Amino acid sequence: MAERVTSARVEDFCRALAETNSARGGAAVLHKMRHVLLHLAPGADWDWLHAIAKRLTSSSTPRSKMASLRMSDELYQLGFDLMDQADAAVAQGTRTRERDALAYRDGLMIALLAADPIRRSNFAGLAIQCSLMKSGSAWTIVLTAAETKGGRALEYPVPPRIGERLDQYLARYRPVIYGSHTHPGLWASDKGCPMTGGAIYDAVCRRTKAAFGQRVYLHLFRDAAATFWSMESPEAILGTRDLLGHRNIDTTDQYYRHAQTVPAARHYAQIIERRIGPAASTRPVRIQLTKKPRSGPCPPPE
Repeated sequence: MAERVTSARVEDFCRALAETNSARGGAAVLHKMRHVLLHLAPGADWDWLHAIAKRLTSSSTPRSKMASLRMSDELYQLGFDLMDQADAAVAQGTRTRERDALAYRDGLMIALLAADPIRRSNFAGLAIQCSLMKSGSAWTIVLTAAETKGGRALEYPVPPRIGERLDQYLARYRPVIYGSHTHPGLWASDKGCPMTGGAIYDAVCRRTKAAFGQRVYLHLFRDAAATFWSMESPEAILGTRDLLGHRNIDTTDQYYRHAQTVPAARHYAQIIERRIGPAASTRPVRIQLTKKPRSGPCPPPE
């Protein structure tokens, strides 16, 4: 077994990985491969695989999230736009079609994630009257300590406006989705089961790419929430830690530091504009060229 895993074959494998994966992604695959080989051939030395993976990681350039980041209010509005479009399509027909129900479901997911940016596994696991509770007319997301990454019990009140749309989803749209009556999962898949985290990821990416030209993956909803809060209410930055379920503010502070550069850059530009004055753009720019006397032929190029 061990003799079949040669450095030449691993190099070919890495080149194939590079066609569809980043350097960091290729390194992650090699780490997993080494973990498997340690069990299949424990007597062999696999440190050289670890060394290759470390070189790949160090050579990788982390991708900036800013190209894909949208603010929470934009995502919130997109969710309602999708739900309104589904309502309009249903109003024009004689029955509720499944594709309209799926569009409404996706819009509700995007709006709820923008308002309550919980982690993907918790979002996919939402179940009616279990982790999603209704008391009177108010809905609340209830997560136990065992269900959260930070080991803290969390509660997220669903905004009333989204709660009204949630009621409509459960009454009109969710029953239309195939097999939704067979399970309590909030996000019903057209395959007759609750949506997985991967399926929710794909649906949200598809809708956001169609709207913004760039997909907004699920974890970016948490980045958007922290950045948006930091920009709109920097004096209450500690609230971002609780919103995202972080144990300390250091994890959240990176979003605050980024958000502060936006108003700082705007303020700096205003200072420049005041200094130059409003007529600066209309004043002609004069460039005076001084002619150096030539004492002889031009030197040859080096």
